[in-house]
Amino acid sequence: REGIRLFNAGAFFEAHEALETAWLESPAPIRNLYRGLLQAAVVCLHLERGNLRGALKVYRRSLKWLEPWPEVAAGIAVGRFRREMQTCIQAARAAGPAEFSKAVCPRIQNADSALPTSHPGRG
Repeated sequence: REGIRLFNAGAFFEAHEALETAWLESPAPIRNLYRGLLQAAVVCLHLERGNLRGALKVYRRSLKWLEPWPEVAAGIAVGRFRREMQTCIQAARAAGPAEFSKAVCPRIQNADSALPTSHPGRG
């Protein structure tokens, strides 16, 4: 969870290091989720440094590890994160590397905080 905290704080290099440790120490299949998240941290690090080409390359690789997961896995809102990473990449492409802001990178939400606060039909 330290890697997720660091990612959400915008400390992408440190998040990558912590998530890499989680990936190496975790059993399959959860290790694949951590691998996708650590690659997402590398994507944001590349974007922060203005390396759009590198970000796109690692983003495509990260999808290999994130796409197989359901909407929610291991308490993480994986589906939401995938969608927000796609939005991040689209924004970076539109803005260009010189204009990219790390504020565009998504947060990794836990499943509880990603749920709507009211049930549909209950108001």
